[in-house]
Amino acid sequence: MNKKSNNKLIKTSEELISMIMGLIIVVVIAFLIVNLIERTKGDINIPGLLNIKQSEEEAEEQVELDEKEVYEVKAGDNLWGIALEEYGDGFMWTKIAEENNLKTPGILLVGQKIKLPKLEVEKEEVMVDAGQYTVVKGDSLWKISVKVYGDGYAWSKVWEANRDQIANPDLIEIGMVLKMPELN
Repeated sequence: MNKKSNNKLIKTSEELISMIMGLIIVVVIAFLIVNLIERTKGDINIPGLLNIKQSEEEAEEQVELDEKEVYEVKAGDNLWGIALEEYGDGFMWTKIAEENNLKTPGILLVGQKIKLPKLEVEKEEVMVDAGQYTVVKGDSLWKISVKVYGDGYAWSKVWEANRDQIANPDLIEIGMVLKMPELN
């Protein structure tokens, strides 16, 4: 009997220790969750949207930009598309994000006004004569597709049309004359 009572005592103490450890884990997790919530509290500043507490005079002072320099975000817009439309180069989206101090450039709100920086951008004219394009320095199938079609993903169609002279789509040579297929 003495052995049985010792076993009961050991089981009881193990259960007690397990319950205490479980309670400690629950308290630590609750503390971490509360701490995370407290750290994420604060104001969200979205450029182009006015703080409701601002007076109309302060709002007018804040938006004293030329209409040419301001772009109002429409449904479906993203910085890449805006940069492509305004500058002819989607990679200029980083300049727009910098100009507006956008912390999350992937999130734009319909009606948001963003300032477009004045950039000296040369829009190069793309010469496609009779459905052909001559490769120049710095070209890739992606860049050519963006220049000609406005869509980099069309590079595969260009490659398919020129398989006879391009074995590897990553290796094209300056001076190559590529056939430019019509896209549906």
